[in-house]
Amino acid sequence: MKTLSSATGSLVVHSVRLVDRGEIAEDAWVRIEDGVVVARGTGTDWEPATEVVDGTEVAGAGALLTPGFVDIHGHGGAGAAYDDGVDAIRTGRNLHRAHGTTRAVISLVTGTIDDLARSVALIAALTRTDGDVLGSHLEGPFLDPGHHGAHEPTLLRHPVAADVARLLEAGEGTVRQVTIAPELPGGIDAVRQIVAAGAAAAVGHTDADAAMAVAAFEAGASLLTHAFNAMPGIHHRAPGPVLAAAADHRVILEAIADDVHLD
Repeated sequence: MKTLSSATGSLVVHSVRLVDRGEIAEDAWVRIEDGVVVARGTGTDWEPATEVVDGTEVAGAGALLTPGFVDIHGHGGAGAAYDDGVDAIRTGRNLHRAHGTTRAVISLVTGTIDDLARSVALIAALTRTDGDVLGSHLEGPFLDPGHHGAHEPTLLRHPVAADVARLLEAGEGTVRQVTIAPELPGGIDAVRQIVAAGAAAAVGHTDADAAMAVAAFEAGASLLTHAFNAMPGIHHRAPGPVLAAAADHRVILEAIADDVHLD
């Protein structure tokens, strides 16, 4: 896989199978000017450009060209954790960008409110300098201790409105997602608070049953963080949050598709 970009000037990529908007176009080309796609077509009717890339030379016969992937949940890469600051974020992003993930929301694991506020503010600043950083995802600290997974259980806490507000405000509008266990005291109110601030509320690391998950979705939650993992499973008399999410077309089920977390 090769990631292509042209921040300045013009770029034409031709002789590819273009996968875009749910369609596949054979022998296609795309024109990019100053980092923005401005035209597409088939055959050889493209205008000269500063840089011209023959897709078959880069990737062989049948080369595919797709829009870049956007990752909404990732914690690092190349041995670097996103919680460890600017250099670590850029190290991880360099690896993922090389594999086609051109933009990402930066996920943070549970920490103290002070540490998370600092990290969220740092990521907010990065969104102004690094075009591939879209904002932050707070995966914690408002999680169920019984489903803490890789999160430090001693740092988990209930979603007090003032703490939620502090983290959202530290992000200056760049907190994109907050994973929360809605059954915690104040959980449903926190879902509403998160959504009102323009972020996505995600149900995850939770002991919620189906009824509680439905209540969270009705309050505005729109994601299920790594479905099946760190939550009750499916039982014929206790359908749990997974089936509640699957039955609600407003809700996206996120999955870790690595053949380890899920079959």
